[in-house]
Amino acid sequence: MTDSAPASRPAPSAPARFAALGDVEPLSGGDGVALRVVSGTDVMLSHVTLEPHAVAAVHVHEEEQMGLVIAGSILFSLDGVERELGPHDVFVAPPWVPHGGVAGPDGCTIVDLFSPPRAAFVAQLAEREARS
Repeated sequence: MTDSAPASRPAPSAPARFAALGDVEPLSGGDGVALRVVSGTDVMLSHVTLEPHAVAAVHVHEEEQMGLVIAGSILFSLDGVERELGPHDVFVAPPWVPHGGVAGPDGCTIVDLFSPPRAAFVAQLAEREARS
């Protein structure tokens, strides 16, 4: 699986790499909410696990966010509209749109994408790296 790249292609802006989520130390998103974050230059992935009935408080941020529920359920609020989301459901939160939710009785697992990378998470990761 290779594509022929033109000889004049630009140099990569960052090194390519692999990541195993089990090796990523989680960030806290509040009580019962853990985020395992992997960031690239222009996009960030966050694997979010919510314990049963855990609350992801309604919030806003400047980054666009998309989320894919992969397990469990969440009563999700997006710009004031609530919907029960389950596996294979997706939400799209443009910049500055309020969003958050409450996990269902079995908890919830979501894969989030942020573009650009979420500044608050970048700062937390930098602080963690500086301490180690």
